[in-house]
Amino acid sequence: MNESEQEIIGAINELLKQGLLHGRGGNMSARGSNGTFVITPSQKDYSQLTVDDFVTMDMEGNVVKGDKNPSVEVPLHTEIYRRRGDVMSIFHTHTTYVTVLAVTHTPLPVLIDEVTVRLGGEVEVCRYGMTGTEELAKNAADSLGNKNAVLLANHGCITVGRSVAEALENAVLLEDSAKVYVLSKIFGKPEPLPEETLNLQKELFASLQG
Repeated sequence: MNESEQEIIGAINELLKQGLLHGRGGNMSARGSNGTFVITPSQKDYSQLTVDDFVTMDMEGNVVKGDKNPSVEVPLHTEIYRRRGDVMSIFHTHTTYVTVLAVTHTPLPVLIDEVTVRLGGEVEVCRYGMTGTEELAKNAADSLGNKNAVLLANHGCITVGRSVAEALENAVLLEDSAKVYVLSKIFGKPEPLPEETLNLQKELFASLQG
């Protein structure tokens, strides 16, 4: 699955370039075709990441290949992959404005079209669970549902996609949207999109996902 590892490294480099990833925080994975997935290792400086650092896991959380320790968030990834057959890549990040919403337990409302069309609508905050636990994994997967993003209470976020590129795009969109929301509250009351528009966009999201 070296192609997946290379794609994730490319996505990580883009996040680093945009200042959306720092040091060792967060984790990323990509599903394979044989019931496995590759995931970034624990406590690795992402600016130094190579394809040999990745760990291949099965859907029970067992190491299939690799000599590094996998991310502690393996349960989070396995839970989502098991529930969502359409998900081919998962990104877990701690970007600034997303984390502002996460620590205040504030869902991201739909203020711009892309939030529904690409993420599936309002981005919920899941119930708190400690890092690396089955509790966090189940809470996150429950709140994610069939959408492409969820906020992790007092932690960060998860974005998913049908490819590494899409999971990356959704991570960037989520942070940009959270920034717009947080900053707009300084100047006034952010106004959500009309309900009729939201319903049409939800239909579009469903058709695009299908």
